[in-house]
Amino acid sequence: MKITKCITLLLIVSTVFKLSCETETNTPEDPNNPADPFAVVNLLHDKAEWESVYDSMMNVGSLSGRENTSTAGISDFTVDEKNQLNLVFWTWWQSQQDGIYTCYRKSIDLNTKSPAKLTLNKFAMTMYNQVISRNPQYYSNGEYYNLKMEAFKPYTNYFVSGFQHYKNGLKAYLMKGQASNDENSNVNFSQYQSGDFDMAFRNPTINLNPRSFYIFGANMADESMNFMGTIHTHYYYQEANATHGGLTEPRVNGKSVAIEFRENELEVTELETGFGNRPNEEVKWMIHRTSVAKLTLSIPLQLPLKTYRHYSVDGNILSFYIYNEKTDKYSTFVYNFTSKTFMQKLDNVSITYGEKDKSDLDLDEEGNLYYTGYGKNGSDKTATSVYKLSPGGVNTVIGSDSFLKYGTIEKLKYLHGKVYLGVIGTRPETAYRQVTILRQK
Repeated sequence: MKITKCITLLLIVSTVFKLSCETETNTPEDPNNPADPFAVVNLLHDKAEWESVYDSMMNVGSLSGRENTSTAGISDFTVDEKNQLNLVFWTWWQSQQDGIYTCYRKSIDLNTKSPAKLTLNKFAMTMYNQVISRNPQYYSNGEYYNLKMEAFKPYTNYFVSGFQHYKNGLKAYLMKGQASNDENSNVNFSQYQSGDFDMAFRNPTINLNPRSFYIFGANMADESMNFMGTIHTHYYYQEANATHGGLTEPRVNGKSVAIEFRENELEVTELETGFGNRPNEEVKWMIHRTSVAKLTLSIPLQLPLKTYRHYSVDGNILSFYIYNEKTDKYSTFVYNFTSKTFMQKLDNVSITYGEKDKSDLDLDEEGNLYYTGYGKNGSDKTATSVYKLSPGGVNTVIGSDSFLKYGTIEKLKYLHGKVYLGVIGTRPETAYRQVTILRQK
């Protein structure tokens, strides 16, 4: 729940001009003892059914007297199949002119709670440690690109940023990929498109927009090659059937898929791509489409809609929610790429104990919804809990109720059968910020 609770350690910090620095350490025996300003703080109440898997305390660079204006946040995190936590977080402080972002990238072996052994050569490690720009001034054709997506490819160490700008009512895109070792790549899609950036299972993509015509997904090089490689257009989709939007799923192995949203139904369509009558080395056009599954909706969709997707570890299952902004309701769906079965799990439900624009959400592979909310079944606005929302509107507390003592939950992820939380803590009137990743016990 994005409810800020300050870490109650009052520190007297004298600064002239601080440089950003960071340390990872154990929680001190007395968390209220400020003798070591870099000692991390226990964010949990006693007997909380959560555990910390990563903690880091930083002194965010700031001008003297402006320490309390410094902020920090979490771009994304995931846990891969090697049980390694992959994390990108950022800090911001106001200089005499512009705000300054600094991004940090970490890979932690959760078996040993130590930095993961990446087995990279010197050049590769240099690339891995490069700053990931969160607000670059990309400029093209008289327009600035703005950051619209930051995400790890699910269960991997590949981090992707997506930027877009508007021109003549349409959107142009730039993708930036930083791989696990030795290559960065920027690709500017000069063809203007509609829709919004999203992260599919292995490829960034553009979601279907209502009555849109040109939709593309991007295909990245095989991860086994240990580099991001060239990003190229995977397909163009020239159908105007998605009257209420939808999702695209570009796949290298197997057929790509488009899930079209219409007022009263959802349809899964497999796309066969090829060069058709417009040969091009990089662009594949849709040359055939096959409907494989449909769902009739009990309550019609209304625009505008928001979506969020979740994948099983092997990518064979996609679960996603559709959020109806006008009614403040969620519906969840599950598609199995192997069996080609499509089902609805939750039908127009509310996050009873959460709040719009403050709760963070994710799904499991069965379409159950997990969200951050207020403690004690929503009655305690000073406390934070995590709830699982199941069919029938059943809300179940995950872990323990009102477990968080300090901090702000920035991101909730359901990974490998458990809920993980990315939390940011702050020490009042100082530039000290803590990043913590919690896991459900």
